[in-house]
Amino acid sequence: MPEGRLRRLGGSTTVLLLAAILLFGASWPAVKIALITTSASPFWLAAVRSCLACLTLLILRGGRLVRPAAADAPALLAIGVLQLTAFFLCCHLAVRSVPAGQTAILSNAALIWVVPLTALFGQKEPALRWFAAMVTLCGVVVIVQPWAIDWGELDSMAAYLALLVAAFAWACTILVIRARPPQLHVLELLPWSFAISACLLIALAMILEPTGGIPPGAWPVALFNGMIVAPFGTSCLIELSRRLSPMIATIAIMAIPLTGVLMGNFILGERIGYDLICGGLLIALGMIMASRS
Repeated sequence: MPEGRLRRLGGSTTVLLLAAILLFGASWPAVKIALITTSASPFWLAAVRSCLACLTLLILRGGRLVRPAAADAPALLAIGVLQLTAFFLCCHLAVRSVPAGQTAILSNAALIWVVPLTALFGQKEPALRWFAAMVTLCGVVVIVQPWAIDWGELDSMAAYLALLVAAFAWACTILVIRARPPQLHVLELLPWSFAISACLLIALAMILEPTGGIPPGAWPVALFNGMIVAPFGTSCLIELSRRLSPMIATIAIMAIPLTGVLMGNFILGERIGYDLICGGLLIALGMIMASRS
């Protein structure tokens, strides 16, 4: 969607925020319903998401795209490969075995990777940010409860591991864009990034799940995610990150996993226990502390 049109449509920051919260908050419960009630493949569901998002953005732009320059390549590839492919594929794989609310919260815990990776590449991080990362990690531990996991349940172990990988992919995206900011606005890169993601996910789906697909019962979710959540929700988040200060944006965006938890409880009957509440609050606190530092 052209940047100017998004600003006209979302003249109110509140409108953009509510749209992002409701769209992404409903996304993971919807995906879980499609995966557990039909024979939908997570690989093909993620692939169709990127394909439809790319097509939707192309239509909204009237087929006109801005060609990225060489300087845009790192951000373009980071968003397309790490964020839109690795992150969302890992979440699609995890949500089959992990509650949608936990998926929404744990996938947002990128901070546990951002701080140590930044230090690994020789950049000094303030002590408050390290402490924030530890608080976030404590939140992850409280939610996952490794002491209570049945280590014989390989599906559950693999699902939580996939969410940690998703957070890692998001963290790497943040670091790449921070180190090599693109010349084009990220909104201009979005159709290209979705196209890269679509190609990768289709190839993976054809190799790893050649007999998979999306049955008729899962298409409403596929259309909702691919034509509404992915293009419009992502565009709203990008515009919000431009309009709001880091701290305010962090606090506001944490409403997305909270909405995912509430919708998971309302739609799927998922339990909201003290572990999820305390872990979610710790992760939110860590992100707020990091934004202040």
